[in-house]
Amino acid sequence: MAARACAKAEGAHVQVSFAQREADMIKAQAYIDEEQQMAAAEATRKKAELKASLNTLRLESAAAAAIAEAEVLEAAAESEYGDPDRASLKSAYTERKYKGNPVPDSRLKAITTHIHTEAPACNGRR
Repeated sequence: MAARACAKAEGAHVQVSFAQREADMIKAQAYIDEEQQMAAAEATRKKAELKASLNTLRLESAAAAAIAEAEVLEAAAESEYGDPDRASLKSAYTERKYKGNPVPDSRLKAITTHIHTEAPACNGRR
């Protein structure tokens, strides 16, 4: 009977050894799962940051284009009409805008066409 008890004890000892190895493997698997979740969360965060940066870039691009267009129009107006002050330019624009005349004069049309077709590299900005 002592041999049987000794065999049972040895069997239990082997089972404990395997249980410890199994527990180590389960812990390693949990660690890998955690790493994957953290990597996925980081990727999601980076995508959101990139999307925000792209949106900002689009807005900055639109603003830069508007500024460049305004500078070209202002330079054209100065060359044609001298150097009018901003108040008179605003007044002329407001009068034209609210007269209900949606068709701009031919000079403005020519300037706009020039900006969009012939002046993409003006002042080295584009």
